[in-house]
Amino acid sequence: MFILGVTCGNPPISRNAISKTVHPMKLRLKAKTVIRKCRKFLYHRIGSSPNGRQAKAFILGCQRSGTTLLLNVFDADTQCYAYPEWSELCVEGDMRRTLRWRPLDELKQMVARNPAPLVVMKPIVESQRANEILDVFPDAHAIWMFRHFSDVARSNVLQFNARLNDLGPLVRNDPSDWRSSHASDEVRSFIRQFYEDDLTDNEAAALFWYARNQLYFDQTLNQHPRIRLLQYENLVAAPRFWLQQVYDFIGAVYPNDGVEQIPHRASVGKGKDCQIRRPITGACQEFFEKLRSLADVQWSDQATQKFPAGQNESV
Repeated sequence: MFILGVTCGNPPISRNAISKTVHPMKLRLKAKTVIRKCRKFLYHRIGSSPNGRQAKAFILGCQRSGTTLLLNVFDADTQCYAYPEWSELCVEGDMRRTLRWRPLDELKQMVARNPAPLVVMKPIVESQRANEILDVFPDAHAIWMFRHFSDVARSNVLQFNARLNDLGPLVRNDPSDWRSSHASDEVRSFIRQFYEDDLTDNEAAALFWYARNQLYFDQTLNQHPRIRLLQYENLVAAPRFWLQQVYDFIGAVYPNDGVEQIPHRASVGKGKDCQIRRPITGACQEFFEKLRSLADVQWSDQATQKFPAGQNESV
């Protein structure tokens, strides 16, 4: 039994004191979160997967492409244990956990001890190691999230300010930096064309988007049967439909309990006014169309005809 209350030894807190510091709505949301986590804790230890096995999935791709959104959707599912970027799966740093993962054999043992019927991990800084990860987890699947480069560029600049630092390791060919690891010579050569003092943050972010998503083809993931592209714009337009497709692909049972509520439709197209030079825009747009075309094939003509990009589900 779980008893939620005041920790012993703490002085009592008056209702007036609480109301002055925390909004009632935030308290209700916090309470719902605690209750949900308790339910998941019990379910993972008492419940079991209907088909008798644990489903595993990885979320990969470029930053600001909807990877956190998809992870949060999975996390709302009672049967799922979701590992965010910073988690016990990461290597310990001097002050806090780093983003980089522990050795994969060690990770495999940690995940095997997790009793949840569905385990989802989001190691996007390890996206360049997708084949290696899927080899170590032969029963797992992966989703590579992608989003229009202009929206990613805008979101990247707003979230992290300058993005020029992301391109430095690529230009220097630094194998120890995840931003540069496994990048092809063709990608480095393409970025060096524009790596100048007048390169804007939006342009740098667009080039970084290009480099990270090119890893999908450089690793020949387009030929891998256990990984698929998922377009952000499609997911937010028709979440219920696309999440059912994703759950079916990774071999998990779709919960049908409202996990598809995704209030992110307004985020589509916000980067359309980003000032990016035409040569960069042209290359990125052509590559975006390549990703979108392949995603259409992977999820079948029926899926794309029912909900083409930009079309919303009726609510």
